[in-house]
Amino acid sequence: MKLDLREMNKLEIVLKQKGAFYKRIPLPEDGIKEQIVVYSPTDGRRIWDAVIGLGTYGSRAGLLELMWEDSGYVIGPLTAEGVIRETEGYEQR
Repeated sequence: MKLDLREMNKLEIVLKQKGAFYKRIPLPEDGIKEQIVVYSPTDGRRIWDAVIGLGTYGSRAGLLELMWEDSGYVIGPLTAEGVIRETEGYEQR
């Protein structure tokens, strides 16, 4: 199954514009196709990540799944705009 990565690409563009401290990781194993991890610029800890791949919320529609690292709370499916809305302000902490 070929996944639609447009929302992941949009998310990366917004994170770059905001100057967020993040890394985009291709993950061909375990069905996860792509992941963006956002880190705290002050201490380098993981804050949240967004993924798309087999078994994730919304993957068949090209949408993203968001997970908060501190709680393990997962939500989705989300567009790139939805991820930004949910994480507003957190990418700079």
